[in-house]
Amino acid sequence: MDGIVAVNLTRDTTEEERPNPTQGPSGSGNFPAVTREWLNRMISIPDVRGQLTHVAWAKALDEMQKLLLLPEAPSAFLPLAILSMAKKACMQDFEHLGDFIYQAGENQMLLVNKQRPVSGRSAQCMARMIGFEAGEEDDMGCGTFESVEELDEEAYIRIHYALRRFTEAHDLCHCIGDIEKGLEVALKGLHHMEAFVHLHQNGQVLARVEHHITELQEFIRSKGLGEHLLPFY
Repeated sequence: MDGIVAVNLTRDTTEEERPNPTQGPSGSGNFPAVTREWLNRMISIPDVRGQLTHVAWAKALDEMQKLLLLPEAPSAFLPLAILSMAKKACMQDFEHLGDFIYQAGENQMLLVNKQRPVSGRSAQCMARMIGFEAGEEDDMGCGTFESVEELDEEAYIRIHYALRRFTEAHDLCHCIGDIEKGLEVALKGLHHMEAFVHLHQNGQVLARVEHHITELQEFIRSKGLGEHLLPFY
């Protein structure tokens, strides 16, 4: 990851692993530094993002706020890395849902995949899209469901019934052997997934983050450090 400080949003680092928080490319210190005003404008995006937004934005907000505590202005590479990594996490789930909905419309058998049921994975993905920590396992703990219900009833309904219908469809197809009925039930689950895509509030956040990512990249290039930029997502 030459030239970019890796800000890990998924695990804690040891003191030995932790990079200098104000350092961009090796030997450049905190150059090119971003102003506190600019940093506050970037922080305002995840800070006022709305309830039904990806868990990655909450992590990005925490990391960005820590930059305000540094003794000197941080290098532009730091907020660039934080925002880009959050954007990538959000886009991966957003695109996973969109691609799956499209592909399932073309091939309904994907809804009742025997090798790895879609039910748990889709529920986990949707939970992350509205701000909840969720892994990649094919099961979703009841505690997460309860938290989603407390946050937003419609989001709960969409996630709960998508998971429920896909689970029912899988059992109908692979335990009872009724493929026709299983696909009929699975399509009801797909309907809830499609409705969820129009429910979450990540679109505006992504647009504003993309604007700042572009500004940061242009700022870095204007200081003669464009060669240190990675091809961001």
